[in-house]
Amino acid sequence: MQELAPIICEFLEKGKNVTITARGNSMRPMLRDLRDQLTLSPVDTENLAVSDVVFYMRGNGTFVVHRVVDTYEDGFILMGDFQLSKEKVPKSRVLGKVTSFKHGKKAYNCNDKGYIRYVKFWNKSRFWRRVYISLSYRMGRVNTEL
Repeated sequence: MQELAPIICEFLEKGKNVTITARGNSMRPMLRDLRDQLTLSPVDTENLAVSDVVFYMRGNGTFVVHRVVDTYEDGFILMGDFQLSKEKVPKSRVLGKVTSFKHGKKAYNCNDKGYIRYVKFWNKSRFWRRVYISLSYRMGRVNTEL
């Protein structure tokens, strides 16, 4: 995805949607590496809310898709669904918002009631998520070498 990032950013800046293939494990189980596709849309950072999933650039220049878990005056606190650490990201680095995705063959819109229920459940299950993630890594169920 890093090679395509300038093209993705250009499309988003022109107000166009972009569909990309998920890469990495940080957004499991919502997005699976090299299997699922997500649609990125241009974003107005003033209208982002907790639980939105965004496309952003880290300070080191890499591009990532993570969920908004909190806000602060100048930006957002982001975290992957399959991660335990949070990341503070200024609004200026948020480049797009995930508006839909294809999980295997099934398509989801991020405004669908079923998706919203999933997000509420996932956000409320942080304790059990930590247990699940820790066990997954210990059991070798997650490929950490990307």
